[in-house]
Amino acid sequence: MSTTTSTRRGSARPSRSSKTSHPTSSPAPVGAGAFASGPLLTIPEAAEALNIPEGSLRKQVSGRKVPFTRLGKHVRFAAHHLAAIVAAGEQEVLSPQERQDELGASEPIVRPPSSGRRHTGGRPRSKL
Repeated sequence: MSTTTSTRRGSARPSRSSKTSHPTSSPAPVGAGAFASGPLLTIPEAAEALNIPEGSLRKQVSGRKVPFTRLGKHVRFAAHHLAAIVAAGEQEVLSPQERQDELGASEPIVRPPSSGRRHTGGRPRSKL
């Protein structure tokens, strides 16, 4: 049952409170698994989730060093993008021998003994 309201000119129109039969479900997402991993995050939101500075993430995006989605001019991150960023930063634990091998040194690095004189910086003092 639809109610009508009158306008200033006297014409009747249906009120906005009348119910129409619109489907309540949203259209099916495009692509396989689109948005299945949750909402898309902006750069500040993704930086907060990764616990890194926003400027650092912006620099990596501009250099295309991290995965992201561009929607027009807007950059967005899905959960799988954040997981890929974290996975790319994984570092293996190395034994002391593996660390030396990675440095390319066959023997431990030995520093020469210091002269015992401290460098104070600046220009040298005049000897008067």
